[in-house]
Amino acid sequence: MKQRALYRLLLGVTIASSLALAGCGSSPSSEQSEDTEVTVDTPPTADSAADSLSYNLRRLADRDFVDSYGDGENEKVWYTAAENLGEIGKQAIPPLIERLDSSDDYEVMLALYALQLASQDEALAEDIGDNYLRLPSVLNPRANPQNRAIALSWWQQYQHLWSQQ
Repeated sequence: MKQRALYRLLLGVTIASSLALAGCGSSPSSEQSEDTEVTVDTPPTADSAADSLSYNLRRLADRDFVDSYGDGENEKVWYTAAENLGEIGKQAIPPLIERLDSSDDYEVMLALYALQLASQDEALAEDIGDNYLRLPSVLNPRANPQNRAIALSWWQQYQHLWSQQ
């Protein structure tokens, strides 16, 4: 799993670098002034957990920040930001809880999924045992209201673990 994340990180840096280099030496188009600033949301370096958290939170609602896996008949979507936030674990939970107030059903759906993954962090096991967040149906926006209520109830029970930091 970590190798796949590292591969994606390197691929993203390579693509971002290629895009940046592609614009070098060209003159601005008639629609773009020389003062126009182009911002590229580049992936964080592998050694920066805070940058990784911030980057993946920004990309959570991005419907294009996905990949696929499996064979042609059983192809599945890999929700990159949600999976990465799940891997970050405990540190990702408070900002993911904040995302549950989003008006974007897609973002809420992925925040709920990432919360379920992040709540299984080994760093939490000592405090919560095996009482990680269990949602009856994930990756289904119609389940958001029920899942949100379950997640907020779980958060009420365990939010004190973050105030001790």
